[in-house]
Amino acid sequence: MDRHGYDIATGYRHYLLSQTRGIIRHIFSHAYRWICKFLLGLGVRDSETGCKFFKRATTTAVVLGCEYDGWFWDTEVMSRAALKNLQVCEMPVLFLRRPDKQSTVHVLSDSWRYLIELHQFRSKVGLGLTGKSPTYWSAFGYDLLMKVLYGGAYKEVEAEVANLIPDGASVVDVCCGSSGIYRNFLKDKRDHYLGLEFNGHFVMAARKRGINVRLFNLLAEEVPPADYVIMCSSFYHFHSQQREILDKLLKAARRGLIISEPVENVSSNSNRFLGRLANLLTNPGIGEYNYRFNLEGFRKFAQDTGATSFLYTPGRRNAIALFKKEPPSLV
Repeated sequence: MDRHGYDIATGYRHYLLSQTRGIIRHIFSHAYRWICKFLLGLGVRDSETGCKFFKRATTTAVVLGCEYDGWFWDTEVMSRAALKNLQVCEMPVLFLRRPDKQSTVHVLSDSWRYLIELHQFRSKVGLGLTGKSPTYWSAFGYDLLMKVLYGGAYKEVEAEVANLIPDGASVVDVCCGSSGIYRNFLKDKRDHYLGLEFNGHFVMAARKRGINVRLFNLLAEEVPPADYVIMCSSFYHFHSQQREILDKLLKAARRGLIISEPVENVSSNSNRFLGRLANLLTNPGIGEYNYRFNLEGFRKFAQDTGATSFLYTPGRRNAIALFKKEPPSLV
């Protein structure tokens, strides 16, 4: 694990069919694996094996953060590891069952309990579909809707922020969504990127693309430090706690904080139906979604909180509040 940089090593069980204690149990076991793959996207084939090794330095928070202490723990710990973008190595292991040991698993009752716990767990880690707008059910659907609603202006917002970040800087992207700014701009600048996102669907989609994104709750966790901390089109979700959230973002930013916020909004449309529909489509499952800044409101926020620059081009959808920090003195 140390040599190859893995955080977790886990086994993929191979055994004789005669040791499965029945074909029904074998079928149920593989069905559960398929369900986990479909609903959680774990990236491992055998999450339930008891053959797991953890690197204490990088996995302690994940292991201690698990809530289930029964059979479902194996699924939970591997899911949380994937959502935190930990590096997992899955290796084949020969599984030999002890003939003198009786299994404590009851196929039907335990399988039903697993499914209930799986449903509950998905909601806890942002993978459920209830409590959020369909916009946030998948990264693909999110990107598609943004392109339909805003066309080329969607990438213009990302470009404006990316142009403020020098090549090779470290960047933490808070509420990163589908990580479009990294895919479209920061990747080419060779910036060291970390995306933080509450939506488990977006985290898993980024993981499949090889992007460094992990599950994160801004209301409960501290933002990791970086040269630049950025937040694009998400600050309005924390309107009632904006000073507390701003302080948290500023604390993490070594060289600058960039907040890009929409000031021309479909939800502010004079047509009440369109405005209400836009609000319903922008509920991410955390924070607020009915409030929006207008241009003057966001400008006043930037002035009141000491932003070093306020950037806005007439006709653009977003304005930017830039908080630059002076480099530390060498004296």
